[in-house]
Amino acid sequence: MRSPVIRTNIRLIPRSESKILGNLIKLAIIFWLAQLGLILGAWAWLPPQLPFFYSKPWGEEQLIQPFSLFVLPLLGLIVFFGNLTLMSFVSKKELLIRHILIIAIFLFNLLSLITIVQIIRLII
Repeated sequence: MRSPVIRTNIRLIPRSESKILGNLIKLAIIFWLAQLGLILGAWAWLPPQLPFFYSKPWGEEQLIQPFSLFVLPLLGLIVFFGNLTLMSFVSKKELLIRHILIIAIFLFNLLSLITIVQIIRLII
């Protein structure tokens, strides 16, 4: 004799909320790709040195080589996969931590994109 199977539609994250978080991840990926596209698209017009370290005194201390701009997309990728890895270790019941990790991915890539846009806009 088989035991009856009880099916429930209980979700840990409401559909609308999980859709928003999924969209944040998609936007973070789009922002990351935009960073790479902006750097590669403006590569021909970049001077030998770019201002990057705005907290340092004006002059050569602020400048970096154009290849160093790839640090921001690299860090964005590290944050993306690092936070997704952390999410795999966090219980599905810990919604706040999972939400914070996803929002951190989104914000980091958004702010990195804004930084790259400002640097390129300043130069070109």
